[in-house]
Amino acid sequence: MTFPNFDPWAAIGRPGADMEGARRQPPESMPDRCGPLPNASALPATQPSHEALVADWRARIMALRIDDGPSAFWDQALVDARQAFLQGWVRQAAALGWSAVDLFSILPMAPADRLDCMGLVPLLRGRAILAVTDDAALIDAGGGARLTFRRADHDAYGMAIPMWKTTPHAQYTWGSGR
Repeated sequence: MTFPNFDPWAAIGRPGADMEGARRQPPESMPDRCGPLPNASALPATQPSHEALVADWRARIMALRIDDGPSAFWDQALVDARQAFLQGWVRQAAALGWSAVDLFSILPMAPADRLDCMGLVPLLRGRAILAVTDDAALIDAGGGARLTFRRADHDAYGMAIPMWKTTPHAQYTWGSGR
């Protein structure tokens, strides 16, 4: 059954009927309720450039002393980090979207033991990086062998942190080999 003259909105009014004229107006004629729109160049960058990230990471790594850690793992990880900066691999990885966790993460409770939470640099253990792509790094394992480090979720448990955010002396399992 149909009602040819029935208008369901007649009693309460059509939604948006009071705004119909405002929709057709260009934005500059609408009242300014929030102030002028900011100039796009005046807005802060949402993401720092990869060059700024690399500079920040370099400063943080260089601030750590090799003899700060209680184990050979810590010393070697710092040597590897500095070598990766010198060879340009960190800059290339940052340009490809790698994060500090992808590159430098460790698990504070067991940094030398938890491979699943390590970033690329702590896993090097004196080996050289041969290539970096957007999702992997190729590592020279010696004797012609090569290892592939796949960029993945190395912070699956939400506890992995970059090397510079830990205090190595406070960690009792550094290099324990357990």
